[in-house]
Amino acid sequence: MKKLLLLTLILTLSGCGHDVKSEDLQYLDGYWEIAEVEMPDGQVREYKASTTVDYFSLEGREGYRKKVQPSLSGTYTTSDDAVKISITEKEGVFYINYREADNEWSERILKLQASDLEVINDEQVIYRYKRYEPINIQK
Repeated sequence: MKKLLLLTLILTLSGCGHDVKSEDLQYLDGYWEIAEVEMPDGQVREYKASTTVDYFSLEGREGYRKKVQPSLSGTYTTSDDAVKISITEKEGVFYINYREADNEWSERILKLQASDLEVINDEQVIYRYKRYEPINIQK
């Protein structure tokens, strides 16, 4: 019985370890690289490298997200396409709400730290990102 109580306590505490707080939202600003995608059936697809990076820009809880392509020189190629975003909180849970033309969708923020971002969409697909670190080639 003691082992069961201890296991329950450990699982409860570890489940609370990644609660997103209002002050964590500052970490969303910047460049994020997809690391892996977990499907609802548990299948995971890892991304070793990607040619595009997601750039989030926030002022308060409003901003935009756009896809950019980093170059070896440290610059980024981008289009003028940007998806408007807003951050909302419902019962202590934060959501990224996307809006473009005739399309709107939301993702719940599961984890947001300086170097890690994890979101889940309405189809229960989990996206895990890591902070993008530019490749710096010295001449």
